[in-house]
Amino acid sequence: MAAVKQDSAPKGGYPEFRFERHLPRRGPSGVVLLLGGAAVMAVGLARVAKGNRQRRLVVMFNLLRCTRAPLLFVQFRVEMVCQ
Repeated sequence: MAAVKQDSAPKGGYPEFRFERHLPRRGPSGVVLLLGGAAVMAVGLARVAKGNRQRRLVVMFNLLRCTRAPLLFVQFRVEMVCQ
């Protein structure tokens, strides 16, 4: 089997490399993103709640109409007969 030769760091290590990052801050901060997401979810939840309330009212009115329709029909017929 052939001997394997590996590269390694030089004795004493590599020379120090100085660098500085001069990057501008881009975009909104994490807090702004968090608050924006919370606001979007709150608005969506409010719209869902409003839709649920409207649907509940429609079901209630349909139920009331169905239960009162026979009574109104009888009242109308009684008024027609009494005339």
